[in-house]
Amino acid sequence: MAWPTVVVDTTNMDAAGDNPGNARAAIKQMADNVNAIKDAKGAASGVAPLDSSSLLPVANLPTSPATKGGTGQVSFAVGDLLYANSTTTLAKLPPGTTGHVITSNGAGAAPSYQAPTASVSDASTTVKGIVELATTAEATTGTDTVRAVTPAGLKAATDALVIGGMALLGTVNLSGGSTQSLSGLTLTGYKKLHMVIDALDVSIGADLRQNGDAIMALTGSGYCHGKLDVDLTTSIGESRLVIGASASLANPLTISPVLWKSDLTNASTSVTFTLSAGVYSAGTLYVYGVK
Repeated sequence: MAWPTVVVDTTNMDAAGDNPGNARAAIKQMADNVNAIKDAKGAASGVAPLDSSSLLPVANLPTSPATKGGTGQVSFAVGDLLYANSTTTLAKLPPGTTGHVITSNGAGAAPSYQAPTASVSDASTTVKGIVELATTAEATTGTDTVRAVTPAGLKAATDALVIGGMALLGTVNLSGGSTQSLSGLTLTGYKKLHMVIDALDVSIGADLRQNGDAIMALTGSGYCHGKLDVDLTTSIGESRLVIGASASLANPLTISPVLWKSDLTNASTSVTFTLSAGVYSAGTLYVYGVK
């Protein structure tokens, strides 16, 4: 039964002198309207039912669209995420594979779960905080262990670090002359410099100096591999170097950990490496900025 539409005539009901007989039909119509309202409960054009707490039952609530502050969705799976798949609707992004991350696919495209791209997990790699060096050999003195690095391994580790705030600023060829520099640097925004020495010939018989500060004595026979870290805020430098009998770091010989006071700051525009005597004959220096 639908909601009543007949209007009740009350002209014979508003004064004591009105004839009850004349009002009888109108009174009956009013009673019929009340019964019609009761019977219309739950009908589309009638009165919605209420639950025992006089509230609208949840089953009777409509699905509210996104344009009205709702989601437009009627069910979810655990882990679902909502995203705008148009300018007026929301869609569900199902859970991705364990370990995957949500990736933006650009403006106008839906997000998706993707495998993380910054990963250094193969057996030849060791993660050392902000310094990740691929290792091919190691040398130990007492309880101190320094892992050495090769160019191929270094590149593999550094490719991952670039995503996390480390950038290769340049390389220095340690061959010819007593001074080699990397200039044109913009270090604003970097917290540290991480420098890696690969296959520097140590048989020169001289001190290796960075911006005038001695890092290590280059004496004996072999090649130096390792890393130099400089804090651009405090200008404190630390070297972790290992001497190998060959350029490939076979049979490591000695370790030289050294702290020094550097002149490098965020305002520096170059890094200089000088020999106290002789000239460079072989080696490569990689200079990275760490944010």
